[in-house]
Amino acid sequence: MTPENGEPTGRVTPAPGRAAHLSQPATGNRLDPWIGAYAERTHGMRASEIRALFAVANRPEVVSLAGGMPNLDGLPMEDIAETTYELLLKRGTTALQYGSGQGDETLREQIVEVMRLQGIQAHPDDVVVTTGSQQALDLVVRLFIDPGDVIVAEAPSYVGALGVFRAYQADVVHVPLDEHGLIPEALEETLGRLAAEGRAVKLLYTVPNFHNPAGVTLSQERRPRVLEIARRYGVLVLEDDPYGLLGFDGEPLPAMRSMDDVGVVYLGSFSKTFAPGYRVGWAVAPHYIREKLVLASESSILCPSNASQLAISTYLAHHDWRHQIKLYREMYRTRRDAMIGALEEHIPEATWTVPEGGFYTWVKLPDGLDAQAMLPRAITALVAYVSGTAFYADGQGADHMRLSFCYPTPERIREGVRRLAGVVAAETELVQIFGTGGHREDDTVTGAGPEIR
Repeated sequence: MTPENGEPTGRVTPAPGRAAHLSQPATGNRLDPWIGAYAERTHGMRASEIRALFAVANRPEVVSLAGGMPNLDGLPMEDIAETTYELLLKRGTTALQYGSGQGDETLREQIVEVMRLQGIQAHPDDVVVTTGSQQALDLVVRLFIDPGDVIVAEAPSYVGALGVFRAYQADVVHVPLDEHGLIPEALEETLGRLAAEGRAVKLLYTVPNFHNPAGVTLSQERRPRVLEIARRYGVLVLEDDPYGLLGFDGEPLPAMRSMDDVGVVYLGSFSKTFAPGYRVGWAVAPHYIREKLVLASESSILCPSNASQLAISTYLAHHDWRHQIKLYREMYRTRRDAMIGALEEHIPEATWTVPEGGFYTWVKLPDGLDAQAMLPRAITALVAYVSGTAFYADGQGADHMRLSFCYPTPERIREGVRRLAGVVAAETELVQIFGTGGHREDDTVTGAGPEIR
């Protein structure tokens, strides 16, 4: 091809339909023409084992003991619909408009009231509203982590947090749990070893209440010890607390943030105590961190949804949200009891934690069984769970599974465990015939999680 002056341009005009092929990067391939263009951190991203199960586990014939979806049947839907209608009629132009990057001021005041139930004394200016606490988690890690920095996290740990840590190229070092939560002596040993190796530890990530996935709670006696150790080693504590108000007996334990307002960033959420569909969570941080959180949030999403925030605020103002939480606690206690009773009846050869709140129990399979390898057989038997390997950064946990009791009815829970028992029996028979395939020696070294019955 030549321009008007007759000189060749050196370019080729692609035939129709071939432009995309000719513009394909040289480093690409047929499956992904942009494979060589992604940032380095992209190559560490992988699908969550829980999300990957959703398509199968949500089929009506499958009893899903996998996902942690709250049960919303107890919500006063008609009342919520009416107040939402009134909100849109009276404040619709505000609800549907852009808002503050830090979040609605009235909602932040209400969040302060909610947190007082766990002893947190905060000012509304300390609160940053986020799109679920997952975004808050992402923002904190984004602010603090350079590739190769160390995050110390419980073993096992929340799968969504591990995905964030991986995305920011953090090096995750696990510290074991027992029936009383994070073990302070193990934490001190780990931080001392990492300091001696000259490795930069930026964050301690913990889910202290009704742990996901282990179901245990950090004891009140251990909380100040963990904070003192973190303070001594200059490590910021990231306290992730979506379940703290969902204890089955007694009053909520004091949050770690209530004991230290300098060394702790607290993450909260309305997803478990109201409804996850609104995607409203928050972070409470010292003012110097809070300012950076607001800037990071604005650069990411401009502002959290005004409509969701005002809907939550209206709910808190016009409904007895404390009574609603009480109803949730009673409902989940009944489901917990159904889960533990079914395990005792159908799989007594396993061991498990007995949670005092929250959504999950952590089950150790009989010796030789591999939860990940067993999952296809379980799906065929129309029951789903999450393999323990999803909750470790280093491949541990094959001999454990997380069972969720929050969503199914007690009858469905019992049926799901009955089906699971058949799978366990069949796998046990195979192991006895062909030998063990699931035990991993390193589980006994680093600790694969608490085992209680």
